[in-house]
Amino acid sequence: MYSETNRNFLIYPTLMRFSKNVCTNVNYEYNAPLPTAKNEGIVQSPGIWIDRITSLVKVLDLIYTSAATLLVNTLKQVYVSNPRYPLLYTTTTIGEGVFHAIALRRNGTVVALGLNENGECNVRYWREIVAVTAGDFHSLGIRRDGTVVATGWNSEGECNVSDWKNIVAVSAGNCNTVGLCADGTVVATGLNRYGECNVKDWSEIVAISAAAGCTVGLRNDGTVIATGLDKYGETQTTAWRGIVAIDTSGSHTVGLRWNGTVVATGWNEDGQCNVGDWKRIKAVAAGFNFTVGLRDDGAVVAVGNNECGQCNVTEWRNIIEIVAHVNSTIGLRADGTLVTTDEFLLTDDHDISQWKYIASPALITM
Repeated sequence: MYSETNRNFLIYPTLMRFSKNVCTNVNYEYNAPLPTAKNEGIVQSPGIWIDRITSLVKVLDLIYTSAATLLVNTLKQVYVSNPRYPLLYTTTTIGEGVFHAIALRRNGTVVALGLNENGECNVRYWREIVAVTAGDFHSLGIRRDGTVVATGWNSEGECNVSDWKNIVAVSAGNCNTVGLCADGTVVATGLNRYGECNVKDWSEIVAISAAAGCTVGLRNDGTVIATGLDKYGETQTTAWRGIVAIDTSGSHTVGLRWNGTVVATGWNEDGQCNVGDWKRIKAVAAGFNFTVGLRDDGAVVAVGNNECGQCNVTEWRNIIEIVAHVNSTIGLRADGTLVTTDEFLLTDDHDISQWKYIASPALITM
């Protein structure tokens, strides 16, 4: 998140690098003998050229400084002053349950494959959808008008979302569903055994992640709030700062910092929280006992349990979105196709690699 202390690291060096280099070169060469230049028969001294270059540098410096100031003020307005600004809400276009996957097409329709014993894949007639997600055995979509549609297992009321309005993000766990409203508040429905649905007092939230037993929310100031089961320390996020994205598996929670590094807390038996050396990360996903990170160059990294090949992502390229679940990972390529580590989702009847025209994550402008 933006702060005055990290302003210089974020913006100033990039914008000022050229002008500072020019200034340095001018100062370095000032005392060196320069050849005189003739222009229309007038002999001009080196000092005149030095003055002209210096004036140009001052102009460039002013331009870059003004641009930096404008960008800083814009970032402050968007990411700090107004938590309801639409730029904060980025859609999710792929989701994965225990035995099914769901994806949003570019035309607003939805596809789903996998076991359909509870109706979790019954999305054929969904229209004007802008985002999707999946719980263990249910699927959800956000319509363009901010309402939510759901299908699948509903034993605890996790699909009772028909009265939700102005929703900009949804996340689902086992038998619980959480929705982020445009005003930064949060709604929840479903199983509340551990307090995972106790979110009615939350405010200024810009991102949510729900899993079996707990719910995590990202505030607009870069801090993280959590509720629910804390068996392994998965909700111990109060000390985190500068967070821009979150995900929880229900047993461990991962946070992406503004500078591309990652923090994690919770169950670490398989090393799923060993993300301290990750850099240049722009998205994170928490599986049951593993963690996946999307780098800014489209490559993917993973750490943790790999018994089912869920961490075999090192050869993936051009990825723009990732999702991790129990023991598998799915990635969305820039060309609108999918790649997965889940062999079940690559069989003839459930081959999601054949899907095309899957929508890219986008900004909701509601």
